[in-house]
Amino acid sequence: MVYQLAKQIKVNLGNYLRGNINPELTFHKTGWQRILIEGESGAGKSAHAKDIVVKLSKYRKICIFSLRGEWEKHIVEYNPYYKAEKQKLINYKLLDDYCIKISEFDEQGDWISLGFSELGIIVLSKLVNEGKKYYQDDPEKFQGLLNLLPTKQVNKEGTDLLDAYENDFGIELNSPVFPQVKQSIINRFENIKKWFWFEGDTRNYYVFSKEWILNDNLIINISNDRFKARALCGLILRKLKSYHKETRGLFVFEEARVLFPDYPPDKPEYELPSSIREIYDILTMGRKEGIAVLLITQREDQLYKPALEHFFTKIIVGKYLAYSRIHKMEYELALTLKWDPNLGQYGYRTCLLYYKTGKFCVYEPFISCCKS
Repeated sequence: MVYQLAKQIKVNLGNYLRGNINPELTFHKTGWQRILIEGESGAGKSAHAKDIVVKLSKYRKICIFSLRGEWEKHIVEYNPYYKAEKQKLINYKLLDDYCIKISEFDEQGDWISLGFSELGIIVLSKLVNEGKKYYQDDPEKFQGLLNLLPTKQVNKEGTDLLDAYENDFGIELNSPVFPQVKQSIINRFENIKKWFWFEGDTRNYYVFSKEWILNDNLIINISNDRFKARALCGLILRKLKSYHKETRGLFVFEEARVLFPDYPPDKPEYELPSSIREIYDILTMGRKEGIAVLLITQREDQLYKPALEHFFTKIIVGKYLAYSRIHKMEYELALTLKWDPNLGQYGYRTCLLYYKTGKFCVYEPFISCCKS
């Protein structure tokens, strides 16, 4: 597909009610948007996001990270109630039921994402990177490495256990592993071992960068498990990073609070889940490469705080969430929004398009052009 390289792309959002701008998103050729869509459960934020994404897919590649498998059921189908020109996502590939090799999780943030402790990730990243020749992406062999981790320097016979471990597996440990840390690593790995590729695995194995280059659009089902979802999201984004300038796509993150959760801002980078680090990199450095980001969440205050300053555009769908961290003007405008929870996304509701510059528009959103 040949994408239009117009200097400016506009997406109409709905019917104007009041404000100092029109209800439309503007995407520039050289500088793409960072959009945060917020709304209560059932208010229709995902339906509104799907409408925006489908309309933008005519101009840019789309990569959707879906946790519940909902997007491929809706965005690729026409909405029979849409009166204007019906639209849906076309020329896409669904990536589902796949596995990842252990050796691909070679950064400490990957193992934080997978639910291991801060002490455990140091050991795990060392084993992954230095022990490849031994475990050869076999989860059972990797489990063996964990079981044999030395918890003391020297045994009763006077053998240096650290030297023995290095001789046997080629892994140089700086010190013995605390017994409690070792046991917690073993227990956690036992619980998630089935997530990794193994010999004879019938699940799909994707080269994600290749899929991104060869297909116009991707829908990637990651997981309902929050730890697996973060690990997969971080790993996949890292694999696509080298192709940003070439692809200039729009990345869509459903349930952003799961993938991009609030963490203390003073945490060092290596102690952050890989999904936080990779999404943050896109927000801070992807703009000059023409990358756009759309995050969907129920509550802004559940997201990683240092990233919020990079969202210049926010859409609040339906009733205002009183616990959000927002500007006074945005707060006052959001209080005026309407939505009846009993009618869900199909009932009457109003939305707020708000820019940090103070420009805003309250509008009634269009019905989604695709199934929602």
